[in-house]
Amino acid sequence: YAIRHKDLFIDLDYTGLDISKEAIEHCKKNSDFNFICDDLIKMEITQKYDFVYSHAVIDHVYDIDTFLSKLVLMCKKYAYINAYRGYFPNLNKHKMNWRDDDGCYYNDLSVNQIRETLLKNGLKEDEFIIRSQDDGDEEELVIEITKKYNK
Repeated sequence: YAIRHKDLFIDLDYTGLDISKEAIEHCKKNSDFNFICDDLIKMEITQKYDFVYSHAVIDHVYDIDTFLSKLVLMCKKYAYINAYRGYFPNLNKHKMNWRDDDGCYYNDLSVNQIRETLLKNGLKEDEFIIRSQDDGDEEELVIEITKKYNK
């Protein structure tokens, strides 16, 4: 996104993170932004960001709750997290589906478990929204965080 939409980030301090060395090298070659190649789930979080954006990543991680917890920890004020695989309001627990053909998880996210994770990470009910969003083809899940209290 930082490469495709460079004009949105002019005069902003942008940092991108990806687990793929190839993706990070591509980004570094095509922009002047800061990029980190690492596994967010295993990272020690020291930096906080005004806005954290994650699009279609949580759908494929190997530890959904830790991934979400790290995003909350990195966020100073705002976060926007999108899951393209669908909106599952009646699912009690996350459903993780491993596919051998491409070596990847395809996760169905439980709205209830997301809510529990956000609350365990110190957010109050009025600091987040978990909602569906129709992208025209399918219903997606969106998590919007606005931190209101000093933590």
